[in-house]
Amino acid sequence: MTEEQQVNGQAETQARQAKIKELYPQLTKRNADFMHQFNRYFDTQAYKGDGQLLELTMLEDLVAGQKEGRTAQQLYGQPSLYAQTVVQGSREQPAYQGNNPFWHYWLEGGLFIGGLFAAVSGITMLLNSGNNADQATGLVTLILNFIFGGLAIAVLTKFQPDTSKPKGQQGLGRYIGVAVVTLIVWIIFITGSAVLIPSTLNIQLPAFVYIAIAALSFVGRWWFKKEYNIKSSIF
Repeated sequence: MTEEQQVNGQAETQARQAKIKELYPQLTKRNADFMHQFNRYFDTQAYKGDGQLLELTMLEDLVAGQKEGRTAQQLYGQPSLYAQTVVQGSREQPAYQGNNPFWHYWLEGGLFIGGLFAAVSGITMLLNSGNNADQATGLVTLILNFIFGGLAIAVLTKFQPDTSKPKGQQGLGRYIGVAVVTLIVWIIFITGSAVLIPSTLNIQLPAFVYIAIAALSFVGRWWFKKEYNIKSSIF
């Protein structure tokens, strides 16, 4: 490397560093926290590329994304997972897409199933003018639907067939088996709870409360999926 190339390289490095210092204050608190976590993990890894250029590119993307209301997690996923992906040389596909933690699917599924049962209960009571409360899901049963319905959805999501593989290797048979067992256990458990739990504990709520729970559940699910970039849920 000639002396001129060294000088040019140093000038470029300094220009990048100045730009990086300029961009950090423009980040939102959440995006700044993302970069802090990313850098903390990334600095412990043996990255063979241009780390400074990577940092600058990410900052530019984040600042641009902020103008469109997009967060760092929506762009890159979890900081540690994205750092791992970058180090492994696959920066184009964040590991977060289609590979969310199990609890993400559990919570997302619980909000959907619980909200669905709450909506059905509320609508049923409204159509019957609130007189046929026995058709509504009891409070304890509704809570159990949030928990175990979400668990069932998470299990079904994790065992989805891999359609990218050749036929016979996609795991369709395993998925059908898991789905049948999971749904049977879930139905037996929820039905049993509705029958065995005393009505003094498993009370029915007013119709408007069920509707409110359903609305909050669906809005919460929408926000959660958007916030954590959940792509491969079965719903």
